[in-house]
Amino acid sequence: SINLGALIAYTLVSYICQYGIPSLGGEKWGFFIGYSIPAIMMALAIAIFVLGTPRYRIAQPQGSVLATAAKICYEAVWTNRNMSTGTKHILDRAKTTYGGNYSKAQVEGVKLVT
Repeated sequence: SINLGALIAYTLVSYICQYGIPSLGGEKWGFFIGYSIPAIMMALAIAIFVLGTPRYRIAQPQGSVLATAAKICYEAVWTNRNMSTGTKHILDRAKTTYGGNYSKAQVEGVKLVT
């Protein structure tokens, strides 16, 4: 959608600003009409955002993601340093299947970042 917006901004709006629309005042009103289009679209977007706000699910924080990631790395590298899992990634040592304290989803999430 951002690419479509850029396409419209660089073609349609710039054309209207330069040459105007004959039925809406021509060149004399070109900049006003040209810049009114993005202003109206932005107001519409803000209205949709504000009207949709009650539909959002706002969950309370359940702890720090960074702290959990650090704990996973610490457990895999230091606490279980003598364990051999037979896998290629060192963070697998923190999984519950290998005796660690973290679920597969949590460890895989940290592996995606590292």
